[in-house]
Amino acid sequence: MRIKLTSVTVDEQAKALAFYTDVPGFVLKRDDPAGEFRSLFEE
Repeated sequence: MRIKLTSVTVDEQAKALAFYTDVPGFVLKRDDPAGEFRSLFEE
């Protein structure tokens, strides 16, 4: 089985982005603004 899509809600998006790109090495694919929030898509 392979996970193709998942969502994680966080309070501090900048810290979450730094964590997921630094620790497991995900690559940011898209950064969509959504009002005061952002939708970040990584692969």
